[in-house]
Amino acid sequence: MKGVTMNILGYVLTVFNYLFYCISRFKKEKHQILYIDIISKLFVIASLWAFNSMSGVYMVAIQLLLLFVVYYKTKKNKKWNIGFVLSMIAFLTIALLQYEGISTILMLLSSICIIIGNWYLKPQHMRLIGIAASCFYLAYCMTIKNYVGILEIFVIISNISAYRMYLKDKKI
Repeated sequence: MKGVTMNILGYVLTVFNYLFYCISRFKKEKHQILYIDIISKLFVIASLWAFNSMSGVYMVAIQLLLLFVVYYKTKKNKKWNIGFVLSMIAFLTIALLQYEGISTILMLLSSICIIIGNWYLKPQHMRLIGIAASCFYLAYCMTIKNYVGILEIFVIISNISAYRMYLKDKKI
């Protein structure tokens, strides 16, 4: 019974993650996107914990920490490239120490796309690299049997829709 309860909890938390993440894609300013992504990541961590995917939990925890850093550096208009390098080292270390097969590789690829997007790119390009990250994450969800993860398709659609919506605005 415990396994079924944890799966249901994981599915519910996954739905909340997608709700917040899809909303964030339509925000115009980078700091608005990052703020809502922070909320989304809390749900991701909790859902991955429910599915007992510890390499995912650790990598998303690093993503969450870095979202706070990127949010701060964006608001203050700061550059901090060593933080990016340190995050890549942290992701690779987690992948090696918590290796769980293909699921770890897929989460690593998704994490790298997300951090590159958040760290260096403007919102329009964040949306584009987000499509790649979502494809890796969708595959990851299937490997850990989080079948509600199919909702990642809505994140892909949100990224494409928001990209098209802001296509005329060259500033973004």
